[in-house]
Amino acid sequence: MAKESTRADSRRNRSLILKAAAAVLRENPQASIADVAEKAGVTRATVYRHYADRDALLREMTRDAAMHLVPAMLDEMRPMPWAAAMRHLATSSLHLGRTYRPVIMSVAPHLEEAARLAVENEPIQAEIAARRAAGEIDPAVPDDWLALCVRSLCLAAIGRLADPTVDHDAVVDQLATTLAGLVTPRAGD
Repeated sequence: MAKESTRADSRRNRSLILKAAAAVLRENPQASIADVAEKAGVTRATVYRHYADRDALLREMTRDAAMHLVPAMLDEMRPMPWAAAMRHLATSSLHLGRTYRPVIMSVAPHLEEAARLAVENEPIQAEIAARRAAGEIDPAVPDDWLALCVRSLCLAAIGRLADPTVDHDAVVDQLATTLAGLVTPRAGD
């Protein structure tokens, strides 16, 4: 019984820490572990018991958010034709990028790794493979390369949001056009 309550406390603390970190880092991207602990109502030692350092906490936040957001976004895209799905991906990615920009900028050195590892079974690559199998798209490159290109373009567009002079809607249009064009057949094919 004591072991089960310890596990429940541990899960509760991890959840509190992740929620507090998201809130604190949105307001102050340079927030410390002490700031996160205070907001979560736990000690710094409790945070460090779960996360070796600030980078480990940021990576876990990215994974946790992606595990909740990416599958839902892909479910919304699935019934759409490729170009419409890529516009939805561009719009959703940049909306998330704008919402979580301070956190994203804090995680930036780990962002590609986090984007690739955050959700199991490489969902973008699986979506591309499913569309290829259905005959909807026929990219001239392997699915893993195309998935890397899609992720990288989304991350680059999110990075552009750091510039306050950038027109968000223009970036959405540019990203959607570029993503849709990744599998546009060449003339004569």
